[in-house]
Amino acid sequence: MKKDDKIMISLLLALAIYAPIPVGVILLEMTKNVLLASGVGVLVMLTLIYIIITRIGTGHRTQK
Repeated sequence: MKKDDKIMISLLLALAIYAPIPVGVILLEMTKNVLLASGVGVLVMLTLIYIIITRIGTGHRTQK
């Protein structure tokens, strides 16, 4: 793991934690549907976490 990778991963983790909140709030304002907004927020969080995990897992092999 290079230093850049660690910075990138920590940035992505911060995004994964904080991104669903504004996304959910915006959706809530647009749709007035609490369930939909929270569902999409969780989906965004899980997607970002999945991307982070796959980046960590394949980072060593893909970079030459």
